[in-house]
Amino acid sequence: MTRVFLSIIVTGFVFLVALGSSTAEGQDTTNVLILAVDEGKIEEIKRLLNGGANVNAEDEYGNTALMKAAELGYLEILKLLLDSGAEVNAKDECHGTALIRASKMGRLEVVRLLLNEGADVNARQKFSEPPSITALMWASDRNHPEVVKALLDRGADVNARHESGGTALMEAAWNGYLQVVKILVDRGADIDAKDINHKTALMLASDRDNFEIAKVLNAHRVKDKIGLGEGFKDHELKPDSIFGQ
Repeated sequence: MTRVFLSIIVTGFVFLVALGSSTAEGQDTTNVLILAVDEGKIEEIKRLLNGGANVNAEDEYGNTALMKAAELGYLEILKLLLDSGAEVNAKDECHGTALIRASKMGRLEVVRLLLNEGADVNARQKFSEPPSITALMWASDRNHPEVVKALLDRGADVNARHESGGTALMEAAWNGYLQVVKILVDRGADIDAKDINHKTALMLASDRDNFEIAKVLNAHRVKDKIGLGEGFKDHELKPDSIFGQ
């Protein structure tokens, strides 16, 4: 997680604690369904839904049962909620969606199901104004390469920026996630994009001594500059030429 990305998250720390918590204490009737999902009690969930429970009921922070199921990776519960009319693009107090939560946690099958049900792949979560964190950014920041691919396959904006100017590529480069970096670059990530500190993904990788990633990024920059075709392989560049030595 880059420093600028971290600063956005810290700004919304109180919201994150609230969104991530669910306890029996103080629960009112509108939260019973969410609590049942949190505990993975599918038979109790069926009983509540058959008894007329509102599948889209929200707690005081805007959490819904679907969001909780997505976050925890409860695929069968998720299917049950969707079949019962759960709103796939409902937003919590921080504009987080079920897809954003599932992507952050690396729940690949959940991500695929939500996308098939019409989840907004480019929805943005907010920790300040305006909302800026996408599902792709979270998946890249948490090193979930298969989730990254699934989101990109369904139209995720590879060059979306959060409020500090960072991109999914910058998060992956900073954290040292080589596989994610390769996926993003191959899908058209802007290697030369700069955040508010005028840092590129290459600079961020170098700052953390992520030299394999720096090598990959430099190789792609050289390809772009000299117009090498798709058949060109990164290993055909000598290390000296990559680093300009």
